[in-house]
Amino acid sequence: MADNIATDEFPYQIVALFEPHSAVGDRVYKGPRGWLPQVTLKRRFGLRAMTEQAFLTEAHAFIEAASSFKIEFGEIDAARHKLPVEVVEVVNQAPWDFYHAFIQHFGRHINSRFPEREGEHYYPHMTIEWHGKRVVDPNLFRNSSRTVWHTWLLKDDIAADDARIYAKFPLRGGKAR
Repeated sequence: MADNIATDEFPYQIVALFEPHSAVGDRVYKGPRGWLPQVTLKRRFGLRAMTEQAFLTEAHAFIEAASSFKIEFGEIDAARHKLPVEVVEVVNQAPWDFYHAFIQHFGRHINSRFPEREGEHYYPHMTIEWHGKRVVDPNLFRNSSRTVWHTWLLKDDIAADDARIYAKFPLRGGKAR
């Protein structure tokens, strides 16, 4: 896997993607377009007490009822949060609001791979460097704002040693985009 820790127990992530040609089935980290720029809205999780189909149905309804929102990017950061990678910080509240609403709604139905990075420790950002290699051009995102019209469900594909886009969920206001 892209982060070498994913297992089939925690195959999912909810993200905002910033690659305009993204489609269900695309590889996320090692595909033909390379690492797809993204902000994780809910990092790696698995399902409990809910089937995948039930989750997909409920996630679609929940996300479709949520409004589109902006993500405002700041500067490159790593040291302040003691991260092993360089990131572009997210500096506004909207991703936090989506994350908290998602956790409030689905919390009893999911298991988090990294519970220590949840709640007050959730840190929205865009990874721009991975294992010492620049994977996203930070100049495309630094000190900018992007509207999130859709969220995307990623699912690990063990055979491809990558994650794939598994589903696309429009936010209210995002259907026509």
